[in-house]
Amino acid sequence: MFIDATKVKFETLENGFLKLTLEDKVYDKVTLTRLLPYSQEEAYIAVIQNQEEIGIIKDLSELESKEYDQVIKHLNYKYYIPEITKINSVKEKMGFLYINLDTKGGEKEICIADFVSNIRLIKENLLSITDVEGNKYRMSNIQKLDKDSRQKIDVFL
Repeated sequence: MFIDATKVKFETLENGFLKLTLEDKVYDKVTLTRLLPYSQEEAYIAVIQNQEEIGIIKDLSELESKEYDQVIKHLNYKYYIPEITKINSVKEKMGFLYINLDTKGGEKEICIADFVSNIRLIKENLLSITDVEGNKYRMSNIQKLDKDSRQKIDVFL
């Protein structure tokens, strides 16, 4: 069921959760899930409470400005994925990959198990990496990496 974006009101509670008022019904502690997180970050957003779907917001641009800002803030927090800018080194040890890399947020060393499943080319140029702790990292355009970085990661694609 699609939610009419003109009939919703989101409120951020003191504990950080979102409260949704849809017409005259109130839903406390709702979560938002991007159904198409790589291709359409601001479309098809599921609104869920207690693991039950309330509905889907088809396009966030249809929300009022205040609601839009709260939803985007919530989604950006939930889906924080550091952007990789450089691969400094890749070492393999006992089946794990240890990658030292630079992100827009600073230098990071990550550990990856089962690189076949956890280093994935999502689209032609979008690369997703998941470390052993479940943290995600991305390269929006792998073509923009410097030559050395590209050579270090190409082996695992």
